[in-house]
Amino acid sequence: MQLTQSNVIICDTENHCLKLVDRNNGNTTTIAGQCSAPGYQDGVTARFNFPWTAVLDNQNSCSILVSENRNRTFRTVNTCGKNKWTVDTFAKSAELDLLRDFIQGINGDIYASANDALYYINYQTQTVSMLVGSQLGVLQESAFNKTRLSKPHGLQWVDSNYFLVADLGNDNVYYCNLIE
Repeated sequence: MQLTQSNVIICDTENHCLKLVDRNNGNTTTIAGQCSAPGYQDGVTARFNFPWTAVLDNQNSCSILVSENRNRTFRTVNTCGKNKWTVDTFAKSAELDLLRDFIQGINGDIYASANDALYYINYQTQTVSMLVGSQLGVLQESAFNKTRLSKPHGLQWVDSNYFLVADLGNDNVYYCNLIE
């Protein structure tokens, strides 16, 4: 099966696998992970534990980036060639507890919501660092870079230097300026 514009990649979170849906005919195919079998394993027999978000990697046209909630990791899924649908670990950190949504910048860097914070993952070095928030989850009215988040979830680019983040626990939306 080819990955085309008529296909949609779905994180079947509670079944611990990724599926490919063909929008033309409605067919669904499991492409990575072993449904109903959580775990952590790379390769063609990969296992996921709550895959959350899947995005085409803007730095590698043959790769999908996947955030994985319970394994605290980002994985890649190869979409081309003889290693098609092979899963590899991209970045893993204990800090990425309850990893959820993420967005990728034009240079490949990743901004992700996990637990009560936003994280920055350098695409080249695959290092993880906290961008804003804390593990305390208590709202602190102040500048965004000192804000305590509670269940940040949705992230959306406004332009290449700014993104929005929905803070579900505080019923707020924040504007993140990356050039300050």
